Amino acid sequence: VIMQIPSDCSGRGDGYCYNVNGETCFLVFLARMATGDSFYDLAKTYDIADAGLACRIFHHMLTYFDDNYGWLVDGSAPRGDLNRWASQLESWYQCVYAQLFRTGVPDAYFKAVCLFIDGTFRPMNRPGETSIFADLQRLFYTTYKKTHGLNFQAVTSPNGLVIDLFGPSPGSHNDLNLVSDSSIVA
Repeated sequence: VIMQIPSDCSGRGDGYCYNVNGETCFLVFLARMATGDSFYDLAKTYDIADAGLACRIFHHMLTYFDDNYGWLVDGSAPRGDLNRWASQLESWYQCVYAQLFRTGVPDAYFKAVCLFIDGTFRPMNRPGETSIFADLQRLFYTTYKKTHGLNFQAVTSPNGLVIDLFGPSPGSHNDLNLVSDSSIVA
């Protein structure tokens, strides 16, 4: 059972009643999140009675994930706490080491790499022209990119799983500021 999704999703109210296979509900949710397809298109693709039911299924799954896994993204999980991944760190290190060995990169440069930190910058429009926004202009401006924006940081494992997110942070902060502010490195 993936993510403990029930085998059937059912609901009732306001003149409707449904009972849909849990796998279909999960697929409808994934398709909507990945592509943004209309509920009409989802109903056609997954052989669901109508677009309204596809919408109810999507919201049912959204509520399910928020109730059961919302703590992962709402800030209630400890920031920068990688302890929940401790059992995987050794295997991730072995994967990175094996890849370095296969490509001929001397391992002396990478003694204990098991995660990857990636900072990204998202440009934005310049804050307003009035004097009250002058400090914001300085805060969000980066001389490196020569524009205003926000920085974000993601920590990923070798298999591509994003295990920690941090941000937004003002554009004037560089990647080392993000690493320090996120408490990812002690």
